Amino acid sequence: MALVAIRCRTLPADIDGLGRDARRQGYGSIDRLISEWQDGSNRFAGAGECLLAVHSDRRLVGIGGMTREPSDASMMRMRRFYVDAAMRGRGVGRLLVETLLDAVPEGTAGVTVNAGTADAAAFWLRMGFPPEVADGYAHARLFASLCD
Repeated sequence: MALVAIRCRTLPADIDGLGRDARRQGYGSIDRLISEWQDGSNRFAGAGECLLAVHSDRRLVGIGGMTREPSDASMMRMRRFYVDAAMRGRGVGRLLVETLLDAVPEGTAGVTVNAGTADAAAFWLRMGFPPEVADGYAHARLFASLCD
């Protein structure tokens, strides 16, 4: 099973299938992603922002993006993460996180996330995002400056 992460300039053609899976699991993140993309309120197109899709055997199995943190312009925020229920525990989420961390703009103070469930909180802890409750986020990975 080869996993491939690609940057999205448009929503993936098979996003509706991932959305159905998300709804069955009780998550609305894909519906919000589609709605925000369609109304233009978030297309992950700002400086340093991007949306990634992960495919396995040409099938969309995960998606997640990174935008500026609304409460602190020196930070980025990972958002709209979802991994197909059948693919969890197979490295899809880790690939999304690691690929997005590699793309964090230089000089960024850190990356935040909002974990909506206990499972999500445990995932973000495993990815190196300890609890850091602040305005609109629950976990953060802060970057230390070499010159501090």
